Amino acid sequence: MIHHWTEIKTGDRLFKDTDFDNKGKNFFMKIVTWCISWWQNLRSGDREDGDDHSETFIWLDNILHVASSTNKTGVRHMRFSRWAIQEGNPRIVIIRRRIPYTKDEEEQIIEMVFDDCGLPYALWDGAKAFFGKPKDSIKETLLELEDRGMICSETTAKWDIDFYFWPNMLPQRLRELYMENDASEIYNNKVLNLFKL
Repeated sequence: MIHHWTEIKTGDRLFKDTDFDNKGKNFFMKIVTWCISWWQNLRSGDREDGDDHSETFIWLDNILHVASSTNKTGVRHMRFSRWAIQEGNPRIVIIRRRIPYTKDEEEQIIEMVFDDCGLPYALWDGAKAFFGKPKDSIKETLLELEDRGMICSETTAKWDIDFYFWPNMLPQRLRELYMENDASEIYNNKVLNLFKL
């Protein structure tokens, strides 16, 4: 187990508890988040909120960042200290691969994050294609969804060196998949506890 944010490594995965009430989230996205959470809880039999968001940790110039896709800014990375405060000190779980990433693999993860930075969330495109556009645009949109991801866990899994097939994978399922494939939990608590001395 880790006790301080400085012990986090590039490639570690963050899973955040419910973000249904996050500031700035529009009503549509709150409903989407609630539905994802409800479905996960139904499948797992757990009535508590599930893992509703996932991020990837990367170190850039000795500053720790979390990277993910979000509905407002698309794929982005943000300083971890800022993220912790902005998110309102949620409970988080950090997962780490038991076999450490090599320097080359860490650089590859950072490169993948930067390749995708700025790509918008593909949720609206998916909804438009499946519920209103002509059939010939669905194939095109499926390719776009595979490239950009419709939910955060798709982006997180896409940036892994151990490639995981990610379509339709909710954050809770991705966390389970990591645990089944030689990863372990290294932190499970409120995020701001990582910033205490």
